[in-house]
Amino acid sequence: MKNKVKVIVISLVILSLIVDLFIIKSYKKTYKVDNISVTEKYEKNNDKYIFSFKYKNESFEVPVTNEYIRSKKLIKKINKIDVTDGYCLTFDTKKIELYPVCYVDNEYISYHLVSDLKEKIDKKYYSKINSKTKKYESLEISYLNGKNYLIWNYNSFYYINSKKNKDIKLFNKDYYQIDLATKINEYLFIPNYDQGYSFSSAYVIDMSNGKKSKWNLNVDISSKSRVLGTHDKSIFIIDEKNKKEYEIVPHKKKIREVSGTILEQDKLVKRNIRDIINKNLSFNTTKNYNYVLEDHKLYLENSNKTRVLVSNYKVSKVIEIDNDTVYYLVDDYLYLYNNKFGNIKLITNFEWSFNNDNNIFIY
Repeated sequence: MKNKVKVIVISLVILSLIVDLFIIKSYKKTYKVDNISVTEKYEKNNDKYIFSFKYKNESFEVPVTNEYIRSKKLIKKINKIDVTDGYCLTFDTKKIELYPVCYVDNEYISYHLVSDLKEKIDKKYYSKINSKTKKYESLEISYLNGKNYLIWNYNSFYYINSKKNKDIKLFNKDYYQIDLATKINEYLFIPNYDQGYSFSSAYVIDMSNGKKSKWNLNVDISSKSRVLGTHDKSIFIIDEKNKKEYEIVPHKKKIREVSGTILEQDKLVKRNIRDIINKNLSFNTTKNYNYVLEDHKLYLENSNKTRVLVSNYKVSKVIEIDNDTVYYLVDDYLYLYNNKFGNIKLITNFEWSFNNDNNIFIY
């Protein structure tokens, strides 16, 4: 009898989880905590929460990539902390972690940039890193945050990670830019620039291990082509000279011609190939975190269009946005920023001082 009861209970629990999985849906809920208006929004498609807070005349927003939590009203307490020329808000939460938000000198600003906040809040908001500078060729490596880096060196890539560094030779000549080189997941696709005005072969580098392979495409693609974007496991390139579009799947070494395909609102749709060329169309992708560069200042732009200053450096270029982490260049330094670490110097390369189109790929 006891075993039957156990089976029934376990079955009910499993059934409850299955039902819950299928009825998960986006929601939006507004409530008040400590006289501050809170809007809690969950976006099912992105596994993303957006918390909005209205305090006095200011509207703060905190995006958090997190799997669905069955309970709602996740903010339990809001704490106001006065700092020089402004204030910050911290949050006591249930089952989810939010970072502080700050309004200083009439500007939304990352809490990592507020010098007198650290001594006033829990140390859990500040993660320590162990960095030790080492050299490889022309690079000075400070911190790699567990990632693999491919750094273009005109005819080869430096492959850098915490375990090994090596040179991956590709071409006989030097090339200042390799605009058609494209990363998709862990693979990097590089046309064979040594072939000149068109290419019929390419290289694929597995960024997880640094292995290179050559691929005969069996088609001739003009070097005057443009990368439209990536989707799932595919790269889409348009040959503007020959008015052809190709879908390239590097990990399977497959290529096919597609008749005018573009990504709009995260869906592949058909468009006239001449319109794609003449209107300079490219893929329109949605990111959970939108970092923007304006007048050499780096901001996190929220869905309510407020901008949060995240770096005090004069930023020359954004290299990559990976979920909540942005990689960017300041003169000859590569930095990252996210809410966990703040701004961290990664790699120094003198070449970046005068050529920030020198390609950097991160996996």
